[in-house]
Amino acid sequence: MHDETLPPPAAAARLADGVAVIRATRPAGEGFGRHTHDYHSVTVLLSSPGSSVWCYGDGKSRSVRPAAGDVFFCPANVPTAVRTEKAFESILLCLSPALFGRAADAAGGVNLGAVAPAVMRKDSFIQRVVTTLAEEVGRERRSGGELFAASLATALGVHLGREYAGPSGPRKPSARLSDDEMARLDRHITHHLDAPLTLDALASVVGRSRFHFARLFKASAGVTPHQYVVRRRVERARELLRAGGVIAEVAAAVGFASQSHLTLHVRRAFGCTPGQLVGPGS
Repeated sequence: MHDETLPPPAAAARLADGVAVIRATRPAGEGFGRHTHDYHSVTVLLSSPGSSVWCYGDGKSRSVRPAAGDVFFCPANVPTAVRTEKAFESILLCLSPALFGRAADAAGGVNLGAVAPAVMRKDSFIQRVVTTLAEEVGRERRSGGELFAASLATALGVHLGREYAGPSGPRKPSARLSDDEMARLDRHITHHLDAPLTLDALASVVGRSRFHFARLFKASAGVTPHQYVVRRRVERARELLRAGGVIAEVAAAVGFASQSHLTLHVRRAFGCTPGQLVGPGS
């Protein structure tokens, strides 16, 4: 079956030769269906799409539940299909393969085509670069703007090549939990937010030892089990608060010890108080 090859979105802002970026809200559902891109795509999620199925290249479907801040990378010409539960906001950075072809020798043989598609990749460097490039859109043209954007994009390409692929191809992936195990864990966590979700309890859900579970979980999700649980709790708290929930009752419903405990984690996650989440446009 022939997969349609898509160019960068027409609405994407060109920042430099081979560098375009767009911040947009994508509707729920299957979007374009199975397709390929003629560019390397780096996506930073600004909100969660809920339960999602992501299929990159190998035809294997991955059931995931991404959160705001998660990063996705897909090389050019790799078949892609995405189905999401909810609409979500994201920043899409489109990088021309030619841009890195020109820089490959100087950068030590950077080859983004050798980087495997990355799902649920936690990477603060990528987040900062993509966000910075998105902030360039709409600003008055300043001297050196294209050079600035091209330099950041090249640095991002070098980072991807150094961190996620070896000189002769992708690194051997580390041991991880299976997609089915991650899905079972996410369902268990979501349905038991008001209960103590200890490391032993989570490990037992997938029949793993406590020690190996912690290592495998972080390799799979990019965060520790505790960080993952806290993230799910604050996401659910935000939903309940927006629905009109009382702060103290919401704190108890999602497993926080007190209202102040909820406030602490909401501030860390969203940069505001629980009360501010109830406001319009939150």
